[in-house]
Amino acid sequence: MVTVKKTLSKVFHKLSGFSIEHCGLLVIELTSDCNCACPVCAPAHVRNQIKRGYMSRETFDRIVVEAGDLNPRQVCLYARGESLLHKDAVNMTRVLFDAGFYTELVTNGELINPEISKDLYDAGLSKLVISYPGISSKNYRMARGKNEPQGLADNIVKSIEQWSCGDREVSLRSLIFHKTKSEIDDWVINLVDDRLPDFLDKWLSVEGLSSVEIHGYMPWPRFYDETLLSHLTTYRRRCEHALNAMVVYWNGDVTPCSYDVHSELCIGSINNETLSSLYNNSKMRQFRKKMYSHKISKLDDVCRNCLIPRYPVPLKLYTPDRKEESIREIREIIAQRG
Repeated sequence: MVTVKKTLSKVFHKLSGFSIEHCGLLVIELTSDCNCACPVCAPAHVRNQIKRGYMSRETFDRIVVEAGDLNPRQVCLYARGESLLHKDAVNMTRVLFDAGFYTELVTNGELINPEISKDLYDAGLSKLVISYPGISSKNYRMARGKNEPQGLADNIVKSIEQWSCGDREVSLRSLIFHKTKSEIDDWVINLVDDRLPDFLDKWLSVEGLSSVEIHGYMPWPRFYDETLLSHLTTYRRRCEHALNAMVVYWNGDVTPCSYDVHSELCIGSINNETLSSLYNNSKMRQFRKKMYSHKISKLDDVCRNCLIPRYPVPLKLYTPDRKEESIREIREIIAQRG
């Protein structure tokens, strides 16, 4: 039955652009403002071109009510800004929990503290993701464009420990750069300063942590540094991410892609349509049909300029239960490299 439904969904997507599946991911941008200006983040490069603002409670409450009909499998609080800058972030999390949604919040880690972390846990947050590229001081500077704030790592540790009493997830997400552009697929071979074993040993020992996510450089559409790319494939895979996703920016504009910095793919606004109608309106259906086209020329401009479908982003997930085994494997790789 599941296979039949998926087949029908694919046919509907391809021929009509209509989705019979529930929304897989609903992203809510609480704010487009950010306390960081990371050189690897596209919104930082165009921050003077993006109107900065904070989502009103009226807009947010409307989203929560209408999301009931949309029935997303996951709600994520992130996008172009830092969610914890919003003064009602904790209360909004509680509203989503009360409405029964699995909710994830992503933070750059510089505003989290034990008090806020505990408040988010008590509010029912399903998963807290803390971005922390501190595998080395050089790696942190490359990612954030500045030195790591004093005491940041200790503060993050104490924040993670607030989640030790329950079974919900808190993950540390770390961007790690390659030394140079390389044709080698395995990013472990090119790690900066060979610090990963010690990094994992420290963080996977923190009580309350569910996982450490290590990922490579992500090229935003139009905003990327070619020297940081490992390699591009000749084959351009179809971008599945946006086919059943919706991103609601702070002002109510809706786009299918969280990498759509200028909202060029905007399919409408919740100020004029409901979320469920936007999910299959004419613009969204047309967008899906374009995504199934084999001709790049038929794609929207922002999609034509996106390298993500040709760039296999390196990603590794490490968990506390496999800490010793993971560290041993990585040390062996480093030793073999000589």
